[in-house]
Amino acid sequence: LLIIIYFFNVLIFKKRLDKYSQIIATNQNSVYKSLQEGLHGIRDVLIHGNQEIYVNHYRNADIPLRLSMAFAQIIGNSPKFIVEALGMVVIASIAYYFISPEVGFQTIIPALGSLALGAQRLLPLIQQIYSSWAAIITGHQGLEDVVTLMEQEFEVDAFINNNHQINFKKIVHIKNLKFSYPKNKTSALKNINFQFKKGDCIGVIGSSGSGKSTFLDLLMGLLEPDHGKIIIDDMILKKGNIRSWQNHIAHVPQNIFLLDTTIAQNIAFGVETDKIVMDQVFNAARKAQIHETIMLMENNYNTIIGEKGERLSGGQRQRIGIARALYKSASLLVLDEATSALDNETEELFLKSMFLGKTNLTTIMVAHRLSSLRYCNSIIELNKGQVSRICSYEEVLGN
Repeated sequence: LLIIIYFFNVLIFKKRLDKYSQIIATNQNSVYKSLQEGLHGIRDVLIHGNQEIYVNHYRNADIPLRLSMAFAQIIGNSPKFIVEALGMVVIASIAYYFISPEVGFQTIIPALGSLALGAQRLLPLIQQIYSSWAAIITGHQGLEDVVTLMEQEFEVDAFINNNHQINFKKIVHIKNLKFSYPKNKTSALKNINFQFKKGDCIGVIGSSGSGKSTFLDLLMGLLEPDHGKIIIDDMILKKGNIRSWQNHIAHVPQNIFLLDTTIAQNIAFGVETDKIVMDQVFNAARKAQIHETIMLMENNYNTIIGEKGERLSGGQRQRIGIARALYKSASLLVLDEATSALDNETEELFLKSMFLGKTNLTTIMVAHRLSSLRYCNSIIELNKGQVSRICSYEEVLGN
């Protein structure tokens, strides 16, 4: 009888629990999204007076989320109370049916006691099975989303230093490079051809959307070209040697990712604390023109900078990102708008420390501010995914 009752509950509520599962998975993402956007952009929210918009976004996601969670919990727990009440009625009905003047009450008590004891022992077990089933159905959509992401294929050799070692000693050839993003009809890059030698400083310019960042991602092995190839010395860049090539590269992106930890740990990114070489940290910070600023802080290189470096200015965050790249002691430095937050004087000091004097460091610089490229050997201009010209800094200034 208990199993039949719970089985009918399963048939009745399964579709509803599936619906609640989808609502919970969707609205949890919306709640996190509204919190992240509202709090990370708090300055703009306050200045524009958009508090009510983000509050409404949160409320519109939070209320259905809480109601769905509450209803799912009610569905999972309520049968126990219904069955207990129904059991009382059944036992009372049995007692009423069997008791008669001829049969004493004492005769039926053992049977009623057996029924009550059996129900008391069985009900918690069956209820636990049912409530666990309800919890699984309610949470399966979120689990399915996670599993789908986890089951995506990844390149195993991306984590392995294999035998196809790349030793960047002479030159990089880029031949007929072409790339298109999925579901995009136009090519982000097409027919890119040029070369640079080790120790060169190459500038990359172009309007927004011209393909500068895509070109850098292809060069660093983060994207795979649709056509064409990148040749380092005599070795073609491909899946088997990407990890080896990336060991030669240090990258400073437009938006610096910083850890909520010390300055030293942020500069020596990914290095265990006890393995950080502090002299190397100091040297990188000096070249990035931030050593003196750090030494003025209360805890120097042990200063905690907060989540995403919130206790630092934009220029300080950018210089820590530069110091991080320099700490790696790579042979190819990729700077993607890496000095955009620096004042002219600080930028000049950094560029002089990098490019004046004997150095074997190869640099690829993307910049909108032309003055940032004054130490470049040559400058590549991209236009609609193609190389429109390769020229000197003086020629760019002439135009």
